[in-house]
Amino acid sequence: MKKTILPLLVLSTLALAACSPTTPSVPTTSNDLPSEPTSVNPEDMVYYRFTITTSGGSPISDVTINVEGVGSKVSDYKGKAVFHALKGNYNVTLTNLPLGYIALDSYSINDTEYNYTFELNSEVIDAERPKNTIYEVGDLVHNIVFEDNYGETQNLKETLKTKDLVLVNLWASWCGPCVREFPHIEKAYKSLSDRLEIFALNIEPDDSMEDVKNFAIDHELSFKFGKDLTDFYYTLNTEYIPASCLINKQGIIVDIAIGGFSNESSFTNFINEHL
Repeated sequence: MKKTILPLLVLSTLALAACSPTTPSVPTTSNDLPSEPTSVNPEDMVYYRFTITTSGGSPISDVTINVEGVGSKVSDYKGKAVFHALKGNYNVTLTNLPLGYIALDSYSINDTEYNYTFELNSEVIDAERPKNTIYEVGDLVHNIVFEDNYGETQNLKETLKTKDLVLVNLWASWCGPCVREFPHIEKAYKSLSDRLEIFALNIEPDDSMEDVKNFAIDHELSFKFGKDLTDFYYTLNTEYIPASCLINKQGIIVDIAIGGFSNESSFTNFINEHL
């Protein structure tokens, strides 16, 4: 390191006295000395443990947990994060939430409870679904919009504002099990329609929308039919139909059924398990 040496002026005792200020010096007091750092009693330190989950209890990773005055950490694959801090009352905020998840503006924690679980509300993701998406039970889905056999636009996100569940059923006109299960679904739907909506989406390119309309009329089916124009079928990662995906009010897949329902009661039980 380069050191700069400044010229020094040597003064005699007499000259120094002549140049000294006339104001008398003030004695140094203990108040002028730096204060000693306050030590922390280890008994005042605690571990605050946080878990971030969906409303159904599934862990949510990669959420940033901010504890005011303490710091920030990211939830792990189990939705967990731990802070070592002084006992106290803190405000906690959650940021970097996955698409579709909703947190409160802030959460309050105190000095008597050290384990907290924050359940996040959610809604259907109102954005284009990424290519090659594969859904599993517990996943939050992207919106589904299509024109039904009545000429009306159906919207999954909007439908879930008034229904508790939406069943997305994938089918084709040449599929025997698909055709055979529809009468059972129709009977159950009549008693469940206050809380359940059904989107029966046809996956066969050779089945036109007119064919779909006529199919619903010929088989006296009253729920919503349409074409699977967004390839929702491929998100279930199955080679078989019929395939049914049940989505709850929070936009989360709660069940997936591959194969046809053999009677009305099997379908009713499948739905009632999630109502």
